[in-house]
Amino acid sequence: MISSTIENTLYSAKRSKVEAYVTQYYLAIRHDVQLGGGSTLEGAFDSAKIKGPQREVAINNFINDYDYLFRNNQLVADHLSEVFFVLYGVKRIDKRINGLSRMEAYQIIMDSAADNFESLRLAVQQGQGAGLDQLATRLNITEPAKRHLFNQQARLLYKTIYLEPVVVGIMVHS
Repeated sequence: MISSTIENTLYSAKRSKVEAYVTQYYLAIRHDVQLGGGSTLEGAFDSAKIKGPQREVAINNFINDYDYLFRNNQLVADHLSEVFFVLYGVKRIDKRINGLSRMEAYQIIMDSAADNFESLRLAVQQGQGAGLDQLATRLNITEPAKRHLFNQQARLLYKTIYLEPVVVGIMVHS
């Protein structure tokens, strides 16, 4: 039991360090992965104490899993569609929201993420901006209070949608 507690404490400390690093250097890590490596990506693996052959495996996995880690349209759609459904209090799958079925709303969000990924990412990070404005318009969210709430709820999910896959990707190799 004591051993397990110590292991959990050490894991939590390492994960916190990795989360802080990814939060601060997300864009630079993404850029390094696009280039096939770099000092910021190395720093991310340093923060998790990933060394030697395991580091090479981790780098290759990051390169091969780039879309999952850094352009995960499905993850964006899963979370933002849930925000949209909760915003209107819709639980029944057959109920239409702003003239859209659940599937149509989900597809609109998927398409927005695919077409404007970076604009949407920045808007979610800030809780406002062109990416969220365009999405809210496509989802027929016309009431200013509902738009504001949609944007703020999206902002609260930034770490979950964009940073968490990278953190997990690093931690899996540590």
